Amino acid sequence: MTIFKKLRNVLAFVIVGVLSVFLLFMYSTKKTSHQFVKNGGFKRIYKQAPVKYIGSKKIFSGFSQIAGYYKEGIYTYSKQNNLALYTDVTSAIDTISIALPAKSTTIANDCIFRNDTLYYFDSNSGKYHVFKIVNRRLKVIDSAKTAPSSFNPIVLDQTDILCKNFYKNSPTFEIVIYKKGIKAVESPKLFNDGIKLTDDGRILPYKNGFIYLCYFKNTILWLDKNLRLQFKSNTIDTVQNVPAVERISGTARYTYKTQPIFVNRYGQVVKDKLYVLSSLLADNDKKVSFTDTTILDVYDLLNKRNYLYSYKIPLPRLHSPASGFSFVGQQLYIILLNGYICVFK
Repeated sequence: MTIFKKLRNVLAFVIVGVLSVFLLFMYSTKKTSHQFVKNGGFKRIYKQAPVKYIGSKKIFSGFSQIAGYYKEGIYTYSKQNNLALYTDVTSAIDTISIALPAKSTTIANDCIFRNDTLYYFDSNSGKYHVFKIVNRRLKVIDSAKTAPSSFNPIVLDQTDILCKNFYKNSPTFEIVIYKKGIKAVESPKLFNDGIKLTDDGRILPYKNGFIYLCYFKNTILWLDKNLRLQFKSNTIDTVQNVPAVERISGTARYTYKTQPIFVNRYGQVVKDKLYVLSSLLADNDKKVSFTDTTILDVYDLLNKRNYLYSYKIPLPRLHSPASGFSFVGQQLYIILLNGYICVFK
């Protein structure tokens, strides 16, 4: 009996051990699957990036954003520094400083440059002002045009402005085109429940309409000139979840509960192709770090309207991921979150 008891105890121990290993495996698989949704679930097709690194330069002490381009250079501006810079590579990485209007530090205000003209949007007054850049100074050429409650405006031409307007007491907004200061086009229902903060995205003019690239989920919309939905597609990642939204106490405005994670941080249309700055790693990106590599996913806008391939662009050791990029002429400019600009030919 003693021997049988010992055998029974050993057998029980083995069974418990096997079950423990099985449960641990199941937990690990589940955990991996959960993490898989965040960064994996897809593979990229890589092509050799046809670029040559020229150099980099610290242009701001912190976060800056691309505000436009002119000839072979780009405009960037920093609300923290109340300053805009024009950067080109005619002989070296040269920058020209332009002092912005005093209220440009307000987070809701925007600056957009088109060639040698600045369009400054004042969220408090609901107006925008137009300045000509003359010898690094701003000369007022037009002021107090209407663009009420707008954010993320786009200058379509000298008199037409596209922007997003929040509905009162709601986390939803509309997309509007103003012609000579008058509301001319309003967006129809692009999503099931209107356009929410969680549906926010970058709007890019394309041919006679627009491309709407969602920031927080894998959605691309083709819109006509009247902002009507023509076609819907997806980016290659697997993200469907969106950030939570809450009302700002004591106000009629809404914001994100936590800092949202960008799926598609930035995009640009070049010659019937959409270039997207991705913030997610694919299954075949295991040794990639966004602090030393920028990944641009490329999509066909003209024919099949699908994913084509990706470029993996090595960054200098500046210990910061990219926040934006711009193809201008023969240059590729990449803006880093820590205030550096990297230039590629």
